[in-house]
Parts: sequence; structure tokens; C-alpha cells
Amino acid sequence: MSTLTTSDTPAYRGQKIALVVGYLALAGAVLYAYGAPAEGYEISIYTTATPIGFWLGFAVAITIAIAVTLYAPEGYLSLGGLALGGGAVLALAGLPIIRNYFFYGTGDAMTHLGWTKDLFEGVLSAFGLFYPGIHTTSLFMKGVVGTTIPRSMLLVVLAYILSFVVFIPLCVRSMTSHRGAMLLSGLAAFLLLPINHLGMNYMTPHPITDAVLLSPVVIYFLINYLTSPADVFESRYPVPALTALFAVVLGASVLYHPQQAANLIILFITISGVQFIYRSMRPDSRIAGHKTLYGPTMFVIGSFMLWSVGRGRYENSVDAVLRELLSFLTGGASAGAAVASRGNSLTAIGAGIVEVFLKLFSVSAIFAALAGLLMLTSLAGRLRDTPDTAALVKYFTVGLVVLIPYSFVFFVGSVSKLFFRNVGLIMVFSTILGSIALYRYVSGLSEFAP
Repeated sequence: MSTLTTSDTPAYRGQKIALVVGYLALAGAVLYAYGAPAEGYEISIYTTATPIGFWLGFAVAITIAIAVTLYAPEGYLSLGGLALGGGAVLALAGLPIIRNYFFYGTGDAMTHLGWTKDLFEGVLSAFGLFYPGIHTTSLFMKGVVGTTIPRSMLLVVLAYILSFVVFIPLCVRSMTSHRGAMLLSGLAAFLLLPINHLGMNYMTPHPITDAVLLSPVVIYFLINYLTSPADVFESRYPVPALTALFAVVLGASVLYHPQQAANLIILFITISGVQFIYRSMRPDSRIAGHKTLYGPTMFVIGSFMLWSVGRGRYENSVDAVLRELLSFLTGGASAGAAVASRGNSLTAIGAGIVEVFLKLFSVSAIFAALAGLLMLTSLAGRLRDTPDTAALVKYFTVGLVVLIPYSFVFFVGSVSKLFFRNVGLIMVFSTILGSIALYRYVSGLSEFAP
């Protein structure tokens, strides 16, 4: 008597056929958009400019990707669904490239394009820029691909979005053994929650945005540095390969944007403090058994100070923040001045700040709430999971407890736009922790389902 394996079931075959349809729809969407290149300036690439055929193919692909990822059995099918969804998101983000835009972006993006051209022509030195990461990477891309500087900058930004989509689920997979949490985090990554359109720009060369989109790479190395066995980071060389790679990633974060590096310093100092307390008071805990973060913390602080201190841009930024903070404390400046200014502009055109807030932050608020529930569970000591998972959640919980109040320092006066840059980084952690929380609650409810 023969048995019916999972791969023989009609549902399994249907999911494979659905994936084929999804990939064909995505390929058709890309070809459709490629066949309709821009012929001049367009008000918006996402309205009437891009043909409807692309949107139909994109809708089919992303719908199939979500369905297969959520309902396929364990194995390559769910990963195939996740890859399909990631491809759809990249196709959407890469529309300016697919439709042969010369460049995409205004304001700051044009400034960075000019600086990159000056850097290429030798007019400007990389050491003369406060955050040369995007510019030097774009020139490297230009040399490898052999394209123009504007196109290379768009390719680099697309690569940053790819890294975000890939490393968010990798971070969750490194934190927990639950495959479902990893799949949910992959879907959550498609939302690009750090992009809030206030201090974080979309698909344009913008150093702080690019640094935040690359932060899952730093978090991934951080997780594995903390939890990997000590012998993984030992070698006959003075500096082990993985430790050296972690140092390169940390150094790069300083060059991409020092404000993002400052946020990492706050996080690293907090984690180091947690480790010190647990090693002193609870030497038998899993946190006490983790590799200490003291060395990387000193390295990123040293890199930050070496690169930033003495530069006029850094000193002016610090002076502006301290001046606005002092003015706020003495009653001179108000909180959220930039938000109030935009609120007045919205009122003038008949819109409301509440309406815009719901459009920009409603989904982010849901993930932030899920992450907050997981953080409360961790602080209460009621997180029932593997020791490493519980320890990592506690690290990030305490780190956010410090980082969030620190971010509100920027929510004053004329520098209040800087606050939303930190919100972008906070949403990276909300995506990771919120996905883990969502899996826990969904799987918990399924146990009570009839």
C-alpha cells in the first residue's frame, strides 16, 4: 500500500503552479514597464506614468507570494514565495531604473549627485565629505557596472533596499529557531517601515536613509557576534575573520552617516551595561555566557570620534541640537516645530495632520505595539523561549528603552526633523521584534483553534 507524501498532494502541486504563475506575472510586469521608458519629466512614476500592465503583474505576484509564504508547508516552497515577494518589492522600488530614468530624486538627492560627480572628477575629496559612504559606493558601482553616475547611484540605493529585505529575516532567523517568525519577518520587511517620508526618503540617494536601510546588516553581525561560540571568533591571526568583518561593518556605518553611528553607540553601550550587570549579579545566566560587546563598543566609539570630532559639520550639528534643547527647556522653542509647520501647510490645502499621520504611521504603529508587548513580556521575565532568544530580546528591549527617550532630544525646535531619522531606526527593531511577537500570538491562538 502506498502513502501520499506532502509533495504528492493537490495543495502542494497547486502551490507550485501558483509560484510559476507568480514569477511569470512578475517577469511580465518588469518587461511591460521596461517597454514603456520615460520620454520626459513625469509628475509621478507611480500614477499614470507607469502602464497598468505593470501594476496588474505586480499585484498578481505579491498576492501569490504572500499566500504561498503563509500557507505552504515547510520547505523550499515558502522560501520561493518569499523570494517572489522580494522580487516584486525590488521591481516596484526599481521602477526608475526599469523605465530608464536619468535620475530620480530632488533636493538632497541632487546635492549628493553633484558631490559624487565632483568626487569622480577630483574636485572634491572623500575626506572632505561628512558622510562619503553613498558617494564612494556609487563610484565603485560605476566602475564595476560601467554605467553613468546617476544610474549607479540608483543601483546602489536599490542594493540597500535589497539588503534590508534580505537581512531582516536573517536577523529573525538568527534570533529564534521558529521558521514561521522568519517568514513573517520577511513579509514585514516588504513594508519598508523605516521609510516615513519625513526624515527618511524613498528610493533616492539620502545618506541617513541608506544607513538605516543597511542597519539590519549591523544587527545581523551583532546577533551572531553575541551568540556564536567563542571558538568561532578565535584564530591564529591577531584578529579573527568574523570579528574583522564586524569591525568593517561598524566602520562603514560611521562613513554612511555619523548620526546613525551615534545611535549604534547608544545601543552598544546599553548592551554592554546589561552584560556587565548580569556578569556581576547573575554569572550563571545566558547573558553572562555571551561574548562581551566591550571591544566592538570601544571600536565604534573610537571610529566615530576619529571621523567626526573637529569637523565643522559635526560641531555645528551638536551646537544646533544643544541650543534648541536649551531653548525648549527655558520655554523658547516648542516641540515638533517641523511637524507643526507641515501641519499648517496641510491645513492650508484642506488636509489634516491626523489623516497624514494615519497614512504614514498606522502600519508602523501596529508593529511598534507588537514590539512593545514583546518588550514588556521580556522586562517582566515571562518570555518563554530559548535562552539565546530571551537574552537577545532583552538586549534590544533595554536598548530601545534608552534609545527612544534619547531620540526625543531631537524633537525640539528647528531640528525636530532629526527625530524622524531615529524613528526610522526604531522601526527596524520594531519590524524584527514585532514579527517575532506576531508569530508568538498567532501560533498561540492556533493552539486553541478547533
